[in-house]
Amino acid sequence: MRDEENLFEGTTTVLSSPSELSELRPHDAALVSPRLRRLFADPPRSLRELASATSFAPLATWLRRMAKVGGCELVIDRPSRWLARRGMAPSVSLRVGAADAKVHLSGPLPRLPKRIPAALREVLGSVGTVTLQYGAAGGLLAPREQRSLGDLYAEIVRNNTPPSGRARLTLLRTQYTNLIACGIVAASTTFESFAAMAREQVEAQLRELRDLPRPPTPKAYFAFFQNAGGGYVTTNAAGETWHVPMGGGDYAPGPRIDAWLAGFFRPDFVF
Repeated sequence: MRDEENLFEGTTTVLSSPSELSELRPHDAALVSPRLRRLFADPPRSLRELASATSFAPLATWLRRMAKVGGCELVIDRPSRWLARRGMAPSVSLRVGAADAKVHLSGPLPRLPKRIPAALREVLGSVGTVTLQYGAAGGLLAPREQRSLGDLYAEIVRNNTPPSGRARLTLLRTQYTNLIACGIVAASTTFESFAAMAREQVEAQLRELRDLPRPPTPKAYFAFFQNAGGGYVTTNAAGETWHVPMGGGDYAPGPRIDAWLAGFFRPDFVF
């Protein structure tokens, strides 16, 4: 058992053997779920057993590949005290794979919401969330993290809406001064005309954002995957998917959830 610094200025405890579970402090031991303990008890055999038990073939193939690669560790990631005081909780996962391509498994998740389509339910119920790189926000999301499509769209509009009132006026005056100093805006331009032009641009941008493509029933969709760039893939109970890039790209339908997950578990998946 060893401790390492992590990306959140905290400490990560790494267990290389199931026998080290008995060395954990009571508080840390309580963080490790019984399901994750069973998964860590006898790798790689436990991974092969999961592969035999699952009905989702792409997951079975992926688990067998992970079992062959080896390198199974249990990790307890703790954030810094500053982040912990702001609500960031410790996380526990099984870290598997080669040194340059490790993934984190949360362990099987019980009591999944009814909205979860069958293929995703099989994955979350078998191995839990799969995070492709610790701290990079790339991976499958637990039900408590699955935000609605409506919430994601509202965030896009909110993030692109400028401040109002005095804060807006101060920002405009700063922009006006800097753009004239740089020669981007003509010195003869009045502040009033600059402000009117800026207001028209903002209103046009907000109209464009409010008119972003949406599926026929957006309220039924929820995010089940987040990539390293902050974009999301959403799905509904019927297994239809919809992409929300959040930083440029196409807001558009994707393959059905079965096909999407099959691609996710391929060795060449890019997130």
